[in-house]
Amino acid sequence: MLRKIIWSLPLKWQIKIKSYYRLGYIVDTDTPITFNEKINFRKLFWKNNLFVDCADKVKVRDYVREKIGSDFLIPALKLGAAFEINDVKNAFSELGPGVLKANHNSGPVQFIEDNEEFKLVNSVIEIKNQLRNIYGLNNQEVWYRRIKPDALYEKKLITEEGEIPVDYKFHVFNQNRNEPVIILQIDYDRFHSHSRVYYDRSFKKLPFSVQYHKGEKDFVKPLNYKTMLEVARTLSAPFSYCRVDLYNVSGKIYFGEITFASDGGYGRFSDKKYDKLMGDYWVIDPRI
Repeated sequence: MLRKIIWSLPLKWQIKIKSYYRLGYIVDTDTPITFNEKINFRKLFWKNNLFVDCADKVKVRDYVREKIGSDFLIPALKLGAAFEINDVKNAFSELGPGVLKANHNSGPVQFIEDNEEFKLVNSVIEIKNQLRNIYGLNNQEVWYRRIKPDALYEKKLITEEGEIPVDYKFHVFNQNRNEPVIILQIDYDRFHSHSRVYYDRSFKKLPFSVQYHKGEKDFVKPLNYKTMLEVARTLSAPFSYCRVDLYNVSGKIYFGEITFASDGGYGRFSDKKYDKLMGDYWVIDPRI
């Protein structure tokens, strides 16, 4: 009941109430200073229609293809909103083990390890249920509401050691100068003891955590890391800030996603001063 009441309020007040409970302070969306405040300012005043296409897991592939070429795309098949189990079976036959996902939200995704029908039923039901829901109502990321729901089957990436590859999340702040500020986020042990580490461009661990406890792992530079930085810079160029997620499989780089509101604008920092530090890197989108 309380959630329904909150959702009935104007978007600005939904954000203020949710920020108090999630962040421990009420965000200022009129004169934003912190990173989370600026994300929530963006949710209220965004104007760039590229947000819609780049948040769409199907259409963003066209954006990536145009900017950097198809070599960086994970092999995938669009299944359509009315897909059935046989469509997933066919995709499995073509691509092997993969990830079944909706294009208009942030998951959860379904891992498909084989094409036995009784194992696919729950995965298909889950994604179909997601496609019926309007994502963006709960987290106030309005651009998601404009995405036409669709299903995507994406080939599962595996390292030479048989593990899921590391997800490199590049926070890119473009400040109207030649070199953007780039902060790298890596989440470790996501399915066991989740930790999150932030690194600067010199691979130095930054002294804060967001949402999860700060891990102590030193950065291990992957093959072709310079190319990863170039990809992140190129894909982020039209935006004052975005997060570009990439994978690296033995030096082969794959695009993951582009995010315009990391943690939905409710990522709680271990100390608010670092929320402000990240905000200082961001020359905010104009309110026009």
